[in-house]
Amino acid sequence: MMKEEFVTDAEIRQFLLGSVDDSERQRIESLFMSDPEFNQRILMAEDHLIEDYLENSLAPTERDKFLAQYGSAPEQQRRLRISLSIRDYAASEAELGQTPPAIGKRRTFLSQLTPRNPRLFIPLVATVAIVCIIGIIWLGRSNNRSLTIERELAELNARPDLRANPSQVVSLVLPPVSIRSVGTETTLTPRVDIRVVELDLLWIQKEQYPNYYVLVRRVGTNEEFRVSGLHIETSPPIGNSIRVRLPSHLLRDGLYQVTLTRAGPDGAASVAEEYTFVVAR
Repeated sequence: MMKEEFVTDAEIRQFLLGSVDDSERQRIESLFMSDPEFNQRILMAEDHLIEDYLENSLAPTERDKFLAQYGSAPEQQRRLRISLSIRDYAASEAELGQTPPAIGKRRTFLSQLTPRNPRLFIPLVATVAIVCIIGIIWLGRSNNRSLTIERELAELNARPDLRANPSQVVSLVLPPVSIRSVGTETTLTPRVDIRVVELDLLWIQKEQYPNYYVLVRRVGTNEEFRVSGLHIETSPPIGNSIRVRLPSHLLRDGLYQVTLTRAGPDGAASVAEEYTFVVAR
């Protein structure tokens, strides 16, 4: 695997702009998920890239690539609009401290709260702007991590060759809660050499549906992962099941609930079964 010190800042910037091939992208994404220090380098580089865009200091080609990467998703567009609005608002308030308004002002509730000397209001505006920017950066990082996890889950569950290296895969057969013995929990004890956890969700119903998706949630937290596009598989040892693959690095100690939802031919979705397992190191 590529070491962090071999990834330059220029290469990270090209990655953020979408200017690397699929092989390089996958290697950098893998480092992003596995190396905390490299994770911070990526997030800081992204903050600098957004700042360059807002200051209009990107080259024309970089600006086009930036907009292609960050101007397509609605959440990313919203993040850019908020960042730009904060900068414009702070700039306009700073101008108030230099040029008094030429026309009279109505005494609104907001103007009553504003100090008579606008210069006194500038530090407050700057503080609010900083708080908002921190919130936006946090939201962006959270969204980026969610997108990376979704992509990793989609690629992992679309790989037919996963069994090529079975030593890195551990499988759990999970019966539905509706037929499982009371007090019996399937327990996973992760090992450092295990990269993938494979869940075989037993399907005991007679009806079969075109598509299924699962929501995996760690009970008592807001951690959850969704995997869609799943289908029933049949193998002699266990019969019918829906197979779900999860990267082991996403699983932490605790009780997990797996909700399996079926989608009919008309697109109508309904919860089919629930499963649980425990991760304990």
